[in-house]
Amino acid sequence: MQRIKETLARLTRASGRDSRDTLQGPRLDRVGRTSSSAGSSRERILYSADGRGPCILHDNIQLGEEGIDIVFVHGLFGSRLTSYTKGGVCWIRDLLGQDLPNARIISWGWTSALSSSDTFAGQAESLLSDISRVRSGTRRPIIFIGHGLGGLLVKEALVTAALSRIYGAHAELGNVYPRTIGCIFLATPHTRSGKRTLGDCVAATAVLSPSMPSPSLLRALRDSNQLLENQHSTFLLVSRDIKVVCIREKLPTTINASIDTIQDANGVELGKGTVQSMVPKDSVVYDNFNVSKDEMPTTHLDMCRFKSRDDAGYIRILSHIKKITSGPSQAEVEAQEPRNQGMNSMPRFEMTVKVK
Repeated sequence: MQRIKETLARLTRASGRDSRDTLQGPRLDRVGRTSSSAGSSRERILYSADGRGPCILHDNIQLGEEGIDIVFVHGLFGSRLTSYTKGGVCWIRDLLGQDLPNARIISWGWTSALSSSDTFAGQAESLLSDISRVRSGTRRPIIFIGHGLGGLLVKEALVTAALSRIYGAHAELGNVYPRTIGCIFLATPHTRSGKRTLGDCVAATAVLSPSMPSPSLLRALRDSNQLLENQHSTFLLVSRDIKVVCIREKLPTTINASIDTIQDANGVELGKGTVQSMVPKDSVVYDNFNVSKDEMPTTHLDMCRFKSRDDAGYIRILSHIKKITSGPSQAEVEAQEPRNQGMNSMPRFEMTVKVK
């Protein structure tokens, strides 16, 4: 019960931020190219392409049309544009929007400086608050796509939104949950792998980031194993009506690990100096009736970087998105048994990573 009270208190703070943003005017970054197919002359104004919060990269939804929102969440030390850019092509802006009629594409940026005062839970609440604000006045479906540890933020945000809906607190935040029809996880660790705990697997994912995390952050991630296990168990309950796709990389990443990082990583099982590593494959996928599994013949960072429509990875992700959107109509989704039925007894936890 204490955890529930704390979560609802945090939702109040998130809702408060949302209200202040509304009074001060929208803080939406827009960057993109006018869609010629839509015949629109709307300008796209670039405020801060690689900052934090939501950045609308493409909006091809015409007035009166339902459409769909696709929200991308980058991994640790990633960014809203460069994480998805290769050869000068930002595929989620330059390619995907043209291949998905009636889609709005949003890239959400988050700070990677995790600390005791800025946690996974805090980041997830910011995601939830920002997306709720962007979606003000619309009921269109949502697909979340998370890369690496960004997938953990997506899971925590949906768990938080589900709890908000169950207890009737801050409907504007909770309404993100029933509108979510799919989640695509790119090399996100979900479960333990062999003798390695889930915390070990999350730390192993962290070292594949564009920048090497500090030894203290790696220790914090490993020490959060039980919280991570609880998060996944709860997500299994709240995602039973959501189509989930888990994709893993097939090629290892070459990294340079310092002696201090090697000594403090322990469960990450790094070698000395230049080594090759990848997210433990058994950790990236899990079994459930609503889960599809796939793999890409690429490295961890290149899982979300494509430079042409002919790229095998782009073709696969586009195919998964289309399969999700071809599912039940919104009317059929609303006619389903409410997701909150029988969920009042589900466990709840605080996804807090404390860096010592």
